[in-house]
Amino acid sequence: MKEERIIKIERTLSFLFKIILLFYLYFQSMVIFHRTVFVGIALWCLLLLGAVSCVLRITRYKYFVKTPGMILLALFLVSYIISIFVNIKYGINADVANLVILGLTFAIVYLQDSARNKIDVKKEMALISKLYIIILDISVVASLIMLVTAYGKVIYYDDYQLNIGFVENRLWGVFTDPNVASVFSVVAIIISAYYIKQKKQRVFFGFTIVLLLFYVGVADSRTGVLCLFFSIGFLTFMFAQKIITSIRKKAVHYLICLLLALVVGSISASIPGAFQNGYNMIVSVEDPDHGNTKKIERNYDLSEDISNKRFAIWQSGIEIFSTKPLTGIGFHHLKDYADQEVPDTYLAQDGVRFSHLHNEILNVLVSQGIIGLIIIVAFAVTSIIAIIKKYLTLDKNSFFEYTIMITCLLCICIGMMLQQGILYFYMPINLIFWMYLGYMRLDSRKK
Repeated sequence: MKEERIIKIERTLSFLFKIILLFYLYFQSMVIFHRTVFVGIALWCLLLLGAVSCVLRITRYKYFVKTPGMILLALFLVSYIISIFVNIKYGINADVANLVILGLTFAIVYLQDSARNKIDVKKEMALISKLYIIILDISVVASLIMLVTAYGKVIYYDDYQLNIGFVENRLWGVFTDPNVASVFSVVAIIISAYYIKQKKQRVFFGFTIVLLLFYVGVADSRTGVLCLFFSIGFLTFMFAQKIITSIRKKAVHYLICLLLALVVGSISASIPGAFQNGYNMIVSVEDPDHGNTKKIERNYDLSEDISNKRFAIWQSGIEIFSTKPLTGIGFHHLKDYADQEVPDTYLAQDGVRFSHLHNEILNVLVSQGIIGLIIIVAFAVTSIIAIIKKYLTLDKNSFFEYTIMITCLLCICIGMMLQQGILYFYMPINLIFWMYLGYMRLDSRKK
């Protein structure tokens, strides 16, 4: 009886932790909540719930250690701790805070209870996924109101600035970064494609897909379009090779599926641009005198640097990494370290205070050195192998849900190669990533 009570309390607290974590990550991704009391309240609730949940999980540790990858993630945290203390003179607070949240996410979101009923786990995942979409929808609607009203503002702080609303001829809205918000949107579109099969919720998820495609367009996000192309292309290929069964020659079969994926992916990726062009035509007709100021368009030329400074940032990251290749320099003092130790590198010379390297592999390499990168690559490779092996044995229903989850992870990983990542930044897709990955990793052990 006592053990059953502990199980019930632990599962309730863990669920509450995930819900509050979702809100906390959204708060951190929105300008309107920047430096507000809501962030602090959510953080302290997370720490309290996380600490109690971890203690209760320790009493039942044998059910959680069955989730593969736990040791590698623990080693990654150890590598992070070493990096923090090796570079303690540059600062410690931000990295320690990130370490704690990351550790709790691993322990409570990624690690799965192997004794728990699979149906209950799916229900919880569905609830959190739908809440993720609802919050995003509300945020995007609020952002679109700013677009319609032409509201835009730049908020200046000591060494950085935040844009809100319609700024620089693109929609930032309530988000700190329209590119990252566009990745949120593509993930939500993928999830909505799964739930749209439910008749009672078809209208809502259909509305969500259209709404978020429009947002990606007015946010003018090339990252979002790229994620959309590969995600929808992958979904199309995987479903096509299951549906098209009349072609006997495998080479021809896969070629047709690939061509279909390229076509559907390209069409999907063109929709945000079509929405953007439509919006620009409307504002030009309605307000011909001020239409150009309301149009969605880049106010700077990308022809000479298609990467928009990313190539220079990546090269600078390699230069910084070479100064401490083993343990890295830590993460949250990238600019300070560059100024002091590598003053000739691009990050030190450019006037913008870059907080990351626009590539998660480089973020890990620079922050935690070769040690950290080897650990996280080993985790990624073992995860991919295990999921593929399980994927090849699935029945029709499981194949559909697995394909959706894998596509979400693929989309997030593509975004991480160009924008912020899930290891050092606070974003709602972090929860989606670790929740889906943890479920599939544990499930991959079951026959």
